[in-house]
Amino acid sequence: MDRRTFLKIAGMGSAAFATGCNSHPERHLFTLVHAPDDMVTGEATWYASTCRECPAGCGLLAKNREGRAIKLEGNPLHPVNRGKLCARGQAGLQGLYNPDRLNQPLLKVEGKWQPIAFEQAFSLLQRQLVNAAAAGPNRIAMLTETVGQNLSTLFSTVLAQYGAHAPLVYEPYAFESLKAAHKMVFGQAILPGYRMDQAD
Repeated sequence: MDRRTFLKIAGMGSAAFATGCNSHPERHLFTLVHAPDDMVTGEATWYASTCRECPAGCGLLAKNREGRAIKLEGNPLHPVNRGKLCARGQAGLQGLYNPDRLNQPLLKVEGKWQPIAFEQAFSLLQRQLVNAAAAGPNRIAMLTETVGQNLSTLFSTVLAQYGAHAPLVYEPYAFESLKAAHKMVFGQAILPGYRMDQAD
């Protein structure tokens, strides 16, 4: 290949590369206007929390960069999981950053979901609660997943103001049937701990 052919090919490749770079819209990266005092840009911060992916409530450590969680690990000081975290716990960030997660309230109108403002959703919910409570006691029911004690108390307090019972807790991955089976067989409502290293 002579020098002239090489320069032609290199020129065509550079032009194509530049065209490809210009086809994307311009994007900007903004820093926080008022960053927390303990945040250093570019350095990760670890926060202790509790996993809510199942009823076990394992302790976890969440790695944060610029206020965004980027990694979850088990907390070695937690008595339940002692530093280990199951696959569901590791996948907890998938639910947080899921692109299909709802960003705003939706209202079903004529069989189709339409986005509404948060203020409109709050006023609509409050109006429906007042109307239902005026019709008599226990006209309101709430179904929730497994939540902590503080949130459960808050739910019960609000529902009591409208003359309703405490919320019904439904956990699709609960181990209540397994606990009941162990209660019948072994006399204790416990969950098994498998020793996979000793399995045959």
